[in-house]
Amino acid sequence: MNTQANWWQSFFQGVAVDMWLEALPPEHTAREADGLAQALAVPVSAEVLDVRCGAGRLSLALAQRGNTMMAVDWSTEFLTHARSSDTSADVRWEQRDMRDLPWRAHCDAAFCVGNASATSTTRATRRFSGQWHRC
Repeated sequence: MNTQANWWQSFFQGVAVDMWLEALPPEHTAREADGLAQALAVPVSAEVLDVRCGAGRLSLALAQRGNTMMAVDWSTEFLTHARSSDTSADVRWEQRDMRDLPWRAHCDAAFCVGNASATSTTRATRRFSGQWHRC
C-alpha cells in the first residue's frame, strides 16, 4: 500500500467532516468534557489548548464551563464549523499543524483526543509531544 505522507492535509473535508459532525450526541460530549475537566485538574479559569480540535465540540464545552480555550486544527472545513458554533466567541481558533505550536508556557493544560494521534507518524507524534509539554 502506497499512502502519501501528507494525506491528512486533504482528508478532513466533505464526507469525513460530515460524519464527525453527526458521530457523537451532545450527551457524549458532556460526559467527555466532564472526564477531561477531571483529568486536566486545572481551575475553571485555566487556559487550555485543544489540539486537533475538529469541529470544536470539546473546546466549546470547556469554554462554557469557564476555561479560556485555544483550539487548533488543520482542516479549514472543521474550523469553519467550529467558529460558526462559537456564538459567544469564547474560543481562539487557529489553523495549524499540531507539530507547529509556537506558544511557550502559554497554557495551563493541553489535550488531544479522538483519532487525532492516529493520523500522525510516530516521529510527528513525538515532535508534537515535545511541544505539548511546554504548555
